Amino acid sequence: MSELAWRDFYRHVLVEKPNLIRHKAYKEDTDTKINWSYNTDDFEAWCTGKTGVPLVDAAMRCLNATGFMHNRLRMVTAMFLTKDLLIDWRLGERYFMQQLIDGDFASNNGGWQWSASTGTDSAPYFRIMNPFSQANTHDSKALFIKTWLPELKDIPNGILHNEDKMRKELAKGGKFADVDYPAPMVEHKSARKLAIAEFKKEV
Repeated sequence: MSELAWRDFYRHVLVEKPNLIRHKAYKEDTDTKINWSYNTDDFEAWCTGKTGVPLVDAAMRCLNATGFMHNRLRMVTAMFLTKDLLIDWRLGERYFMQQLIDGDFASNNGGWQWSASTGTDSAPYFRIMNPFSQANTHDSKALFIKTWLPELKDIPNGILHNEDKMRKELAKGGKFADVDYPAPMVEHKSARKLAIAEFKKEV
């Protein structure tokens, strides 16, 4: 019921701000000061579920295979793209609409701008989801992750939910160095600091 209420809310927002349909941000002052990235390799890694971040990759592979993604995962993947990678939210918004069987423009736009901190009810720019702690909280047994990333089936959950341990065990000489899975493409703590600095800067 609450998701239906959000859908209706975002439709009312479109009536108030029709420029949202033209790829404009609700908070244009915030949007224009961000030096958004358009790195095609990084975006492709996100789209195809090859970021090296298990929960993000599992969610994206699920989306690509089924046309659906749980709401929690939509927030995690969107925030990873816009905050960890600082890629323009419009690219992710467009990709979701191409893939989702339940794609609704108003809800999709509102959700992406929430994650990118450019929308009417945005997440504060300093609230950046950690995809590893999110996985530990919402997929503690890694059932979802291992369903969509079968190459990780033999890696203990304690490693999958810990970025430092993943980097160590997947690296050369690590216990799981032979697993065909990339190391995380960015270091979350560093990426978070860079994102916060980007959002705090003056125009």
